[in-house]
Amino acid sequence: MRVLILNWKDAAHPKSGGAEYATEQFARYLTKLGHHVTVFTSRFPGGKQSQQRLGFELKRQGSGATVYFYAAKFLLKNASSFDVIIDEIHGIPFFTLLLTRKPVLAYIHEVADIIWLQEFHPFIATLGLIIERFYFLLYRNVPFLTDSRSSQKDLQQHGIPNKNIQVIRPTIEKTPWTKVAKTIYPSLCYIGRLTQTKQLHLLIHAVHILRQRYPSLQLFISGTGSKQYTQRITDLIWKYHLVDQVIVLGKITELQKQIILSRSWLHVQPSIKEGFGLTVLEAAAQKTPSICFNVLGLAENVGKTSKTLIAKEQTPQSLAATIEKILNNDRRRKQLSQKAYHWSKTLPTWRQQTKKLEQLLYRVKKRQ
Repeated sequence: MRVLILNWKDAAHPKSGGAEYATEQFARYLTKLGHHVTVFTSRFPGGKQSQQRLGFELKRQGSGATVYFYAAKFLLKNASSFDVIIDEIHGIPFFTLLLTRKPVLAYIHEVADIIWLQEFHPFIATLGLIIERFYFLLYRNVPFLTDSRSSQKDLQQHGIPNKNIQVIRPTIEKTPWTKVAKTIYPSLCYIGRLTQTKQLHLLIHAVHILRQRYPSLQLFISGTGSKQYTQRITDLIWKYHLVDQVIVLGKITELQKQIILSRSWLHVQPSIKEGFGLTVLEAAAQKTPSICFNVLGLAENVGKTSKTLIAKEQTPQSLAATIEKILNNDRRRKQLSQKAYHWSKTLPTWRQQTKKLEQLLYRVKKRQ
């Protein structure tokens, strides 16, 4: 098959995250299965306009906002070169249905919904929510691919029939446990983007609460994000006098990430919403259980280890209480560590998951 994937960012983009990683792995393994894959996405400073990456063809044009225009232009000119198109949705789709009669698979990690209100100016957020309602009506009869059962339910609530939705969970490479020992002091880590929807401000506040009982507690934060939110986090660290407790590492390498996850007692993911939460899987592979709020895309993965790791309320107090239950019980923490690790060993491979995608694409192609 000749597959075109339209996405707003690729995994090499400085602001990429788990969603872009998952898309890249699917593209990579579709190529390994003998298919020709082209990914059309936005360009960033230093990014080549055209290149081969991991076996697939990568084309970049426009910014995060204008990539939709350039993608439409590319599609109108080149649609006949492809058998099926994957329209990846991040807030808004590429509206491929209006541009071509080729078979389309909509790929969505999470329904934006409340994320619009968290990340954007009220006017833009309102406009985004209106567009979201419109495109779900437009895409009602389009096959959807999503990451989790919770996202599947979210799609159903937005009018997409269950028969049109297939869940194929992202996974991780089978990286070995680094065998780096846990810190001798209580330690937490956060790996990911620094944005409003990740709610790191609640985690900083939780550390402030916990410090009274655990003065040696440390939180390691790795990742980059918006200047405004990063400054907010920095201001909170100074406000609560946590300069010695909270270490902001910025962008790190894959090996550094594995070492941080391996050394930490707990991995905390306080997001308001996630499509899947790949870092939960990565933490488990390094014998580190994760803590989260009871939100879509995270709770079902964290709950694989123990539902006691899910904070009941989205407050610093509830998050601190959930963390403290684990910090306060060494035996329980070690049991959860082993349980998370054993669960990670049961995860499917990317090749297995891509075979499922391949079969889905064949079915989509036949619907033409």
